[in-house]
Amino acid sequence: MITRSFTKLFASITDSSIWSAPDHIVKIWITMLAMADECGIVDCTIPGLAARARKTIAEIEEALAYLSSPDPYSRTKDYAGRRIAAGPGGGWLLLNHEKYRQIIDVETSRQAKREWARRARESLANDVGEPSPTIDVSLYLRSGSDLDPEGSAEGNHPPASAGVFDAPTIAVNPKRGNVAPEDFTPTETHRVRCQELKLDVDALTREFKLFEFNRAYSDWNRRFSRWIEDARLRAEADRGKALSSVATGSPRRFQNSVAPEGGPEADDKLRAFAGRHGIDLGAVVQDLVKRNYTRANYPQRELDERLAKVVRQKAAEQRKAAANA
Repeated sequence: MITRSFTKLFASITDSSIWSAPDHIVKIWITMLAMADECGIVDCTIPGLAARARKTIAEIEEALAYLSSPDPYSRTKDYAGRRIAAGPGGGWLLLNHEKYRQIIDVETSRQAKREWARRARESLANDVGEPSPTIDVSLYLRSGSDLDPEGSAEGNHPPASAGVFDAPTIAVNPKRGNVAPEDFTPTETHRVRCQELKLDVDALTREFKLFEFNRAYSDWNRRFSRWIEDARLRAEADRGKALSSVATGSPRRFQNSVAPEGGPEADDKLRAFAGRHGIDLGAVVQDLVKRNYTRANYPQRELDERLAKVVRQKAAEQRKAAANA
């Protein structure tokens, strides 16, 4: 069976921090990009990846450790610069796969809409004296998009100089875009995974079936597995925010509030980072305050940098302990 690649390679990869990694790691990373499916999952084993990349098992293991570790020099700060994580059903998950696909998909959609508008205007210009054209724009009516791809009235109406024309009749197709099948149901594997993560599988299924995706997926079960993992990450980030809010007494904007006794404060990224690693950010703040890390003794910027450093150290200690376990 022929497999299709869904990963688009950005030219900016040559300016990224991964490009300075050893050559075999760069080759293995590009091999994983080429192997990833539409959900960003590389579904294979270490020997299988070694065969694809034409590298040794030892080189594959070194590359996987490198790609799953934080990268302080990465331009993408999500997941602390990590590029991969263990897949929900084996293999590996490319963490920023969906983000980069959406970047290109937006531009591709805009280009398609511009082309549609150009053809519509040409059709109007060529139909002098003919009945007003009917333009089916169902493919262009997606959530958050305008009828006019250029953001002006020109895309939906003929030029003002062509006063002999009537505005075209827009035939709107109410059919929704790319959504999961109506009969989609979670598999037993999905239910077990949700139970492990303490997630409501029925609520996730309802959200999944209501969501309108950029494209139709060939494997909706695999896409739902990614949906579950995304929900897990959101829940972890929310827990980190909740802990930070407790530390400052503010349930909303931690970074704009005053920490206990004028202590260090955290931004959204640090809260999310702490949440992903299960670090009690409130306890860290309280400990720093007890050690006289307050605005009475240090500038706020130094306090915040100290907090971030302590959180990163705790995360590193956790990874080291897990590796030695």
